[in-house]
Amino acid sequence: MKILIILLMLSSSVFAFDKEKELVNAVQSTEHANGSYWLEQKSLMAPDEWDKVMLIFGWMDDETNCEHARYLFEEIINPNINWRCSPVTR
Repeated sequence: MKILIILLMLSSSVFAFDKEKELVNAVQSTEHANGSYWLEQKSLMAPDEWDKVMLIFGWMDDETNCEHARYLFEEIINPNINWRCSPVTR
């Protein structure tokens, strides 16, 4: 039973990773995402990578609003994780 649970957990995390890659590729492949920003956190699994947490879009100034969100995540949600804003690139 424990092996089955572990396999289900691994397969669901792989599926989630594939869905995340699919979403990121879709966002980055459209010109409608120009000016949008990703709120990212330093990966807990791979220290040289950043995990996308939130897409900031639709504001007059997405960068400023991403920085506001970064501040909230940094100060309130989890101050032990490094956060950053990065522009959506094509």
